[in-house]
Amino acid sequence: GQYNLGGMYKFGEGTTKDLNEALKWFQLAADQGSAVAQIEIGFAYEYGVGFDKNLSQASKWYELAATQGESFAQRNLGNLYYKGDGVSKDFITAAKWYKLAANQGNADAQYNLAWLYENGDGLEQDFVLAAKWYQLAAVQGNANAQMKLGWMHNNGIGVDKDLEAAVKWSWLSANQNNQYAQFNLALMHETGAGTPENLILAYALYDLSAKQGNEYAPTNQALLKARLNAKQIAAALKISKSWKIGIPFPLE
Repeated sequence: GQYNLGGMYKFGEGTTKDLNEALKWFQLAADQGSAVAQIEIGFAYEYGVGFDKNLSQASKWYELAATQGESFAQRNLGNLYYKGDGVSKDFITAAKWYKLAANQGNADAQYNLAWLYENGDGLEQDFVLAAKWYQLAAVQGNANAQMKLGWMHNNGIGVDKDLEAAVKWSWLSANQNNQYAQFNLALMHETGAGTPENLILAYALYDLSAKQGNEYAPTNQALLKARLNAKQIAAALKISKSWKIGIPFPLE
């Protein structure tokens, strides 16, 4: 009841929205062992929402919820250990919590676990296992995992080299506005790797990636510009300016 009452105050359901009142009830529920309330308290401390920001307190409350099996808390606790926020930086402990959350299907934890396997942080480097966990996160729509899986297929790292699969996963990520997937796809369309050459689309993708701060996209875009005429450049910029997240790019 206390947790539900906190939720009503948090979202203004049936009562006036009041964050302080919500946290009061969440705290009472958390003190009695409610894992979901402990997550709310951990989140409030982690981001300084209603409480003064206190990462040590955030880790305490997340751990209480994580040991009860809450995947969201396990993932967040893994993040704190990975970054060394509120706890000593510890990749091995981060991996432990990510693995627990990942095995429950938490897509962000699956991505983070894959990253640890890819880079050998806290776990023995294993590209096959990295690809496995990226795949699991990617099918759940995680844009970073889709980008990474595309990159692995493109380079034959941890999986068989498969340019069509590389294009497929890169598009799923790029359509979520992932700058790295947009850059990788631009390169594929510029060179005709795994997809028909399309210089206009390549230019548009470089443009979108560059606008998000990708460090390599401006150079590639400038080099490609020299190969296009004014009409082609205008067509490319029309695509990049009109595109919105979630709308598939025109492929012709």
